[in-house]
Amino acid sequence: MAANTGWRPVPALGCASLGVGGLALVALGFGEGIAFSVLGRRPLAGLGELWWRLLGWGAWPCALLLALAGVGLLARADELPWRLPWGRALAVETLLAALLTLIGLARGAATAADAGPEGQLGWALAAVSREALGGTSAFLLWLAAAMLGGLSTLRIGGARLAAGLEALADALAMEVPPPPDPDTLAPPSRPVVRASAQPPASAAQSATVGALRHRGQAPMPPAESGIDRETTSAGPAPAPTLPGPRDPAADDARRRPPPVRDASRPSGAKPRAGRRSTLLPGLDLFDPAPAGEARVEDGALQAVGRRIEETLAGFGVPVQVVEIERGPTFTRFGLRPGYVMRGDQRLRVKVSRITALQQDLALALAAPTVRIEAPVPGRPIVGIEVPNPDSTAVGLRAMLEDPAFRRVARAGGLALAMGREVTGETVVADLARMPHLLVAGATGSGKSVFLNVLLASLLFQHTPDDLRLILIDPKRVELGRFGTLPHLIAGVVTDPAEAVGALRWLVAEMERRYQVFSERGARDRAGFNAQSPAGEAPLPALVVVIDELADLMMTAPEEVEPLLTRLAQMGRATGIHLVVATQRPSTDVVTGLIKANFPARAAFAVSSGIDSRVILDQMGAESLLGRGDMLFQPPDRPHARRLQGALVADAELDRLIDFWRGSHWDAPRRLPPWEDLVPSGDPDAELLDQARAIAQEGRELSASLLQRRLRIGYSRARKLYDRLSEEGLVAGSRDSEGFDWVDDEFDR
Repeated sequence: MAANTGWRPVPALGCASLGVGGLALVALGFGEGIAFSVLGRRPLAGLGELWWRLLGWGAWPCALLLALAGVGLLARADELPWRLPWGRALAVETLLAALLTLIGLARGAATAADAGPEGQLGWALAAVSREALGGTSAFLLWLAAAMLGGLSTLRIGGARLAAGLEALADALAMEVPPPPDPDTLAPPSRPVVRASAQPPASAAQSATVGALRHRGQAPMPPAESGIDRETTSAGPAPAPTLPGPRDPAADDARRRPPPVRDASRPSGAKPRAGRRSTLLPGLDLFDPAPAGEARVEDGALQAVGRRIEETLAGFGVPVQVVEIERGPTFTRFGLRPGYVMRGDQRLRVKVSRITALQQDLALALAAPTVRIEAPVPGRPIVGIEVPNPDSTAVGLRAMLEDPAFRRVARAGGLALAMGREVTGETVVADLARMPHLLVAGATGSGKSVFLNVLLASLLFQHTPDDLRLILIDPKRVELGRFGTLPHLIAGVVTDPAEAVGALRWLVAEMERRYQVFSERGARDRAGFNAQSPAGEAPLPALVVVIDELADLMMTAPEEVEPLLTRLAQMGRATGIHLVVATQRPSTDVVTGLIKANFPARAAFAVSSGIDSRVILDQMGAESLLGRGDMLFQPPDRPHARRLQGALVADAELDRLIDFWRGSHWDAPRRLPPWEDLVPSGDPDAELLDQARAIAQEGRELSASLLQRRLRIGYSRARKLYDRLSEEGLVAGSRDSEGFDWVDDEFDR
């Protein structure tokens, strides 16, 4: 749109020259307007007569625009150098020309002398376009030009227009929910959800140099408790900040039973007799966003942009800052590379010359780190990402209210609130389509908070009928608070050996699901549930969250890697999804097999570029700022997206957990179903049994034979051989490799 076409510097003029020019334009504009109105289309000035013949009705807005331009010159006479917004001026001219042409097409005057309200300009454009395209095509073309000029003049971008159209569509498609069945209502003591007004908040700020502007978003309308959150009218997401301190009275109010609401059934789903009441938590469990965020003066952002231009110009790299977009954590300056003369040729500056000056830019801007995105995907600019002096937190409630989140949830997916981009766009991912997520980040980078946000997103939209969880937390720190959720198949797994048993059970469950799919002729979980008869419980999705993969890989790498690989390869169709996190993304933890089967990855701040390459296959994560700053690599995009992760407070999580714990759902079972699959205390017990079987089969044994048959390393095979020797099951050697088996020891 015209708002993003940038600006061009106007040669600096003196204050007196600008003042004289402004007075002249004001006098000319008002003089022509008075002449038109008083003398009835016949002004005394010859220039006015010429304008009327040339522009027709367009002479009135031209006179007004001249006067406004003169007022603008007078108001900015002391601002040097003065910069002209060419983009908006071109948009106004396009709108005016299109309207005059449409009038000319409608009147159909035969000659220029017959031109009336359209003027000779509108008549000429109408005649040329009618001759070249035909009447209907020309009318549609100029109508589109008028709409484009109007949107550009009002600075209505494509994102805002799409959001408005989507809100209108959602409002037209809104359905009144049927009255609830008395048999499925909650107990009388459970309160009904109350209407809560959403406070207004401004979105991420975006600006162009010379005409910087902050793109605010409209506040969410009040959410009525009796209406499903998916049918609430859509609106742009607010940009929340950290919740402020709460008084004791407010804390006491939050300890009361949380509000609930009826969960909507997707269109086309079969009613299931005997199912429990599907009540989901309401948005009142989460803290609302404050009224807005602190605005940054345009002059300060312009000064940083000029400093970037001057720094790069000092190294012989001419660039022009064409746009500035301010996000929650950092501000992105869009650079357009300039040209340099090499001999008689005028060549554009190489992008590599800009990226090579990353450290020099950080020094010039006194920034802790500067990240360069060269180029910005799909755009002809280079992005310079500079940390903000004061970051703004992105609250979880604002993301749950966003239309993007409701869209994924309405489609029956596993919506995850990932974060917010620098442009203000809320990024929501569908775990069912990923279908697995690999997360890595150093201590303090926000990885654990991100896992809490993902779990809160799932618990907000799914009942235990639709979603079951397995939480594996060898660190025993973050996931313990979720141990009483009815969504859990069993308690939080903290023992690495028990985690191996849980993974074995998942593989067996996956194979069982494939078996029942084949019996019913279904391809995946969605098809199986669609074909299930009325009264049959649905097959829930299974989400496994592993907080620290490194602990499992250190304990039993021979079992964890193949189990995770098999689940990642085949679990999608059965509804089994993995979210695996680690704070040590080294090659011995995130192996090639594991990484190849996790196409979706989220990288928080890491200590080195090598760790960034391990998790993302590219540099960049080492330049992140921490505290939720992340690079998200979706499976359907070639480039990672930089996001600010959402923040969920401990009090919000406690209220959400208390809601499910106080509901009628059963608590997780004490004895996990994988109890019999947990390996014994001896990690080599199974291999030792296999070694005995090999010796029984061949009546001879050696370390090399065990290495080949068991496919293990020689040192481990030698340990197994020594243990068999200590048991007295190996006799004297026949040669250097084979040993006789003692029959009487084996028979006992």
